[in-house]
Amino acid sequence: MPEQLVRLVSGQVAYEEEGPQVIPLQGFPDEAINMASAQLVQDHLRMYQDQRILAQVSFFYFSHLF
Repeated sequence: MPEQLVRLVSGQVAYEEEGPQVIPLQGFPDEAINMASAQLVQDHLRMYQDQRILAQVSFFYFSHLF
């Protein structure tokens, strides 16, 4: 996901997790959100597989688009 899009997000924080390794969202009513979360976590782990990850942070925002 482009960093620009992530930095420009606004809205109400619906979910937040921080730790040595975050897990993907599970059980969210919209399965597309669950799948996107899993893909982002997998991509991050793959991108830094040869480096030590000290911490991860995961936020999910509810945002109004109108």
